[in-house]
Amino acid sequence: MRPRYYTRHIDRRVAVAGGGPAGITAAVELASMGYRVTIYEVGDGLGGMLRRAVPGFRLPDEVWRREFEEAVGEGIDVVHGARVGCNPTIGDLFERGFKAVLLDVGASNGRKIFITGCDYQGVHNALSFMAAVKDEWPMLVGERAGGGGRR
Repeated sequence: MRPRYYTRHIDRRVAVAGGGPAGITAAVELASMGYRVTIYEVGDGLGGMLRRAVPGFRLPDEVWRREFEEAVGEGIDVVHGARVGCNPTIGDLFERGFKAVLLDVGASNGRKIFITGCDYQGVHNALSFMAAVKDEWPMLVGERAGGGGRR
C-alpha cells in the first residue's frame, strides 16, 4: 500500500506534540481536512507507548510501523527529538506561524501506587513492566500475579 498524500489547501499550520497513536490520528485527521501539520516527537521514532512498551506478541512492530508510515505519508512533517514545552516552547511554535498546538503527549511514565510493599524488589508499575517485557528482560512473575512464577 502506498503512503497517503495530503493536499494542503488550508493556509493554517497546526503543531501536534506527540507521535503516538493519538497524535498520529489527530495529524491524519487535520491533514485530511487540508491543514499543514507538523508532528513534534521527543523520541527518534513514531509510535509512543506502542513502540516503547507493547510487546510484539500483542501487536507486532511491523504492523503498527507500516500503518503509521502509510498514515503519515506525504504532507505531514515530523520533527524528532523535540520536547514541546521545553524546546520548542509553545510560544516558539506560535512565533513560527502555527495557529494551533495540539498536545497529545500521552503517559511516558508509570505511576506508583503508595501501598505497603510498593518499594519491594520485583514490584513494577505497568509501564516499566511492559517496557521490560518488550525489551526481553527476564521478569519473574509470581503466582499472585497469575504467572505461576515463570520467567
